[in-house]
Amino acid sequence: MIANGGGLFGIYVTLGVFGLLAVLFTFIMIVAIGAAKKRREMWQSFAAANGLQFNGNGLRPALQGMFGGCMIDVQIVIHGTRKHRHSYTRFAAAINTPLPHGLCLYRESVFSGVGSFLGMQDIKTGDPAVDSLFVIKGNDENGARAVLGRPAVRNALVQVGGNEPRFSLANGWASYEIRGMPATPAELHAGLSRIAFVAAAFLQ
Repeated sequence: MIANGGGLFGIYVTLGVFGLLAVLFTFIMIVAIGAAKKRREMWQSFAAANGLQFNGNGLRPALQGMFGGCMIDVQIVIHGTRKHRHSYTRFAAAINTPLPHGLCLYRESVFSGVGSFLGMQDIKTGDPAVDSLFVIKGNDENGARAVLGRPAVRNALVQVGGNEPRFSLANGWASYEIRGMPATPAELHAGLSRIAFVAAAFLQ
């Protein structure tokens, strides 16, 4: 009888634990769904207020359109392995002017060790502030020096790119990534303003 009672008690404890886990899981899902809904509504409202197109959903929202006189694109990207996956928000703006052939620029931390730009030569501008912050690649060294040496471009790169470890310029787009997702309109506006500032500098 005692042994049987002990066995029943163990079953009850196990069922209780599973029940608590089920309740906890349900609660987490409800919170996550609610947060995703609020995020979607905030991004949609921001898009409508700024004349942008909203795509995606609450988990992976996206924005495209004109902002600050530049074509912009905001995406949620995932980096890392299965156990160490992290979400980043990528703010990107098109450089609406021809650039020297093959010009790309990035912080050492972004593509370090990745052979994305093999075959293109390393370029030094002669400006210690720029050369110490960025890896610069391209096929037109003189053209790259001329463009990156413009005061407006140089200042924008140092001011924005120098403070964003995941900043890059490639394929005619300037971009940077921040960990996580903006939770307020002010954060979205700030991110877009910074990258649009960089893109606009190339037109000066």
